[in-house]
Amino acid sequence: MADAARAADVIMMLVPDQEARAVYEAGVAPGLGRGKTLLFAHGFNIHFREIRIHGAYGRGTAFRRALALLPKLGVKRLIGARFPLARIEEAFAHAAAGRGAKTVVTPA
Repeated sequence: MADAARAADVIMMLVPDQEARAVYEAGVAPGLGRGKTLLFAHGFNIHFREIRIHGAYGRGTAFRRALALLPKLGVKRLIGARFPLARIEEAFAHAAAGRGAKTVVTPA
């Protein structure tokens, strides 16, 4: 994984929160450097300081370049289903059954 991180311009962390720190430290951090963009599907590990990122946040063109790449990565496949808030119980049942990586609940 470290070789892939060194070769990549953009790295997207799509691993469960409980595994993210180990994956980051062993496979991703050694390959980071100037000009690299690191994206997280979820931010708990950063928020709770399990993973500490050093560098620029949103500086230069890296953020815009990363956003431009998202459609090419096909991330829509990660969303298993969308539910309106009125169907919240069904949304929780869907997520609990493990159908898809993410279940989205929308206000309407």
